[in-house]
Amino acid sequence: MSPEMICLDSGSFQLRVGMVGQDLPSATFYNFLGREPSRRSDGLIDPQSVHFGEELTSSACPQCALVYPTHKSCVMDWGLQRRLWESAFAHLKWRPEQNIPLLYADPMLLPNDQQEGIQQLVFEEMNFPHLCRVPASVLAFQQHVHLLAGIPPAASAACVMVDAGHDATTITPMFNGIPLNYAVRRYDVGGEAITSQLATLLGPLAPPNWLKTNLLKERLCHCALDYPAEIGRMPMPSTAVLSMERAVLTAPEVLFCPRNVGVSSGGLADTLHEAVESTPGMLHPLLYRNILVHGGTANLPGFCERLASDVRALVPDGLEVVVECATGQLTNPRLAAWQGGAWWAMSYPRSTFLELWGVSRDEYMESGTHALCRRKFVWY
Repeated sequence: MSPEMICLDSGSFQLRVGMVGQDLPSATFYNFLGREPSRRSDGLIDPQSVHFGEELTSSACPQCALVYPTHKSCVMDWGLQRRLWESAFAHLKWRPEQNIPLLYADPMLLPNDQQEGIQQLVFEEMNFPHLCRVPASVLAFQQHVHLLAGIPPAASAACVMVDAGHDATTITPMFNGIPLNYAVRRYDVGGEAITSQLATLLGPLAPPNWLKTNLLKERLCHCALDYPAEIGRMPMPSTAVLSMERAVLTAPEVLFCPRNVGVSSGGLADTLHEAVESTPGMLHPLLYRNILVHGGTANLPGFCERLASDVRALVPDGLEVVVECATGQLTNPRLAAWQGGAWWAMSYPRSTFLELWGVSRDEYMESGTHALCRRKFVWY
């Protein structure tokens, strides 16, 4: 296939964009902006007080309020989302008259109004000629298939895709590459909650900038295989503020075992177990031994081992539990959906790919959002 298609993975924390056929995205951006307190006497926003990208981690804007266009995968500010997408597309020197299709990594469990909003933004405001919307978990699965070239297809016939994202973690059981939509579950805890928990635990020791606390999390936090035993071997803090060593071990517990940080609810393993148990019993052994993790939070050391241990405690003896994520020079869990789309689209002639999974602008203008239902294959 000709690499004349843009692939966009617009997550809650970062968005990645590039041309299909590339191994790595051309550009990666924070999917939010920072706004300093306005000092204008008329109360209007000073354009110089708005910051994008790496500016947000600089010492120049320690008091920036982060403004997100999305919440729990749903776009809340379409104008801001368009502005951020256009900034990303500018790195590709994209112009509407180039007639380049867009492959978009869709979050799971999107409400209908969100799906309609995406098509309106892409076709009516940005004038793309074609839009291919494919669930992010399907694209991450395709990355897994690409990396396992030569492995018998039966090895990936049934799997559970765990998207460990910024503000939520989505669990998608799949069979033969197709999401089992009735079994999809979302656990409303992700990397953002771990960062916030770390800031709370550190108290006055936490960096003043939330993004710097997030970088601290990425560099130092790790997941304990046996939290009570590991925390018990550390000296008790002499004040209400935890030591750095205890804090970076404790913060991820908000994802795995919220009870360890004073929150009364089940953890990620409980949600995954619920998702798998909602599928036919004959699939359970296949699903439990093929749990594939993607998303930025999966980069925390010990993530896969901890999730496997917690799930193993919930399933009957004799069932094998295997949790894996893609790592290597060209891959990491954060890139899985983007890379899966960029590689997968190259395996088809462009016309075939667009016919199977795309909607043209002409079809949309004629039939509106119902145009998607005319496709030979629909994910939802």
